[in-house]
Amino acid sequence: MSVSRIAGITLRNRRRDRRFDAPSIHVEFDGLTFTTQDWTLGGVSLSPYRGPCLPGDRLSLLMVATVGERTLRHRVEAEVVRVDPVKEQLAAQFVRLDANAVDTLEGLMTGRMRRSRTKKR
Repeated sequence: MSVSRIAGITLRNRRRDRRFDAPSIHVEFDGLTFTTQDWTLGGVSLSPYRGPCLPGDRLSLLMVATVGERTLRHRVEAEVVRVDPVKEQLAAQFVRLDANAVDTLEGLMTGRMRRSRTKKR
């Protein structure tokens, strides 16, 4: 039996926007796939990250979220706001999210995605 987690937040992740560390979202860019350290409606934090990105760089990210047997993919534009080579972290702020991407993130935050999947069975 697998254990499912609804969006979670830890004290260390309390900032302007609520940061969620569960469920993780996969982010793809530059031919590489990363798992989010945490995420918000405003952006993502990736770790470990070792790469050439610098603050101010624009990225076209493919966000991939898995809910049960469903895989949701969204192309989003983001801007790198921080790269910490010592901690091997990259933080990016979303520049553009379409309505479907917002709906997916909100559904993951509230657990609505999981509940709607359960009702359909």
